[in-house]
Amino acid sequence: MDLRQKTIEVCEKYGTKKKFLAEKLGVSIYTISRYLHNKTNLPPEKEQKLAQILIKIEESAKNWVE
Repeated sequence: MDLRQKTIEVCEKYGTKKKFLAEKLGVSIYTISRYLHNKTNLPPEKEQKLAQILIKIEESAKNWVE
């Protein structure tokens, strides 16, 4: 699964907001929206940080349920 699809899945499943992701990555909400709609790419370092954020969100949600 690519990072875009994973990001969309996490946002839908856990209610993660684009604003939260934008703040954590240091980019605008517009940039996140364009990225998710396959209009633009993020720089590699931002993609790596996004992947780390998604992992933390999933781990936190898993721990919350348990």
